[in-house]
Amino acid sequence: MNKQDKSKIQTQVLSLRALSSQYIEVIIKITNKNQFDFKAGQYLNLLVSNKEYPFSIATNPIDFHKDSKIHLHIKTSNEIRHKKNNEILEHLENNVNKDIYITGPYGKAYLRESSQNVDKPILLIAGGGGYSPINGILKYLIEIKSPIK
Repeated sequence: MNKQDKSKIQTQVLSLRALSSQYIEVIIKITNKNQFDFKAGQYLNLLVSNKEYPFSIATNPIDFHKDSKIHLHIKTSNEIRHKKNNEILEHLENNVNKDIYITGPYGKAYLRESSQNVDKPILLIAGGGGYSPINGILKYLIEIKSPIK
């Protein structure tokens, strides 16, 4: 399925909280979790003012299927290159307990099934906001009690 085929999925903004001085965790809840099936490491697009903005999913799929919640880690700062993120965070903050829409999932940077039960080490490297998809992958591996070292 390509991006044009993805339909809008209704979600609700549950909360925003600071993870650090530069990252905000946004938690959204998918209204119908059967509409959204993702792999650890993928991303989604938030729809804000009829535009799509990509954010990596920091949630592991098993946790999502328990509570329908998606965690996003969004960078904020005074730097001009993060101005749009700050605007998106303001929009989300103004819409807590209200509906917003997403599309997705997207991306091919996820853990392949063929790699999940291999008794070989795996190296996960991330920095800054790149930690979000790795967080989902790592939590997924822990949840399934993978033999990966």
